[in-house]
Amino acid sequence: MRSELWKHRAATSPDALLDVILSDSVLDIIRKEIKRNTGITTTVQTLATVIRTEIVDPKLRNK
Repeated sequence: MRSELWKHRAATSPDALLDVILSDSVLDIIRKEIKRNTGITTTVQTLATVIRTEIVDPKLRNK
């Protein structure tokens, strides 16, 4: 039971979630949704930069 709890906490830690959010596959979904909603084309790299510099807590920015 403790092992499962530890695995869950590790999988949902801020670092782990940031890795998922900044993955190419998730960023590509966000990019497509932005295009669909606004008609604006952007890049995965631009989205990653905005998320890292303007959304993410500074303690996690060194990722």
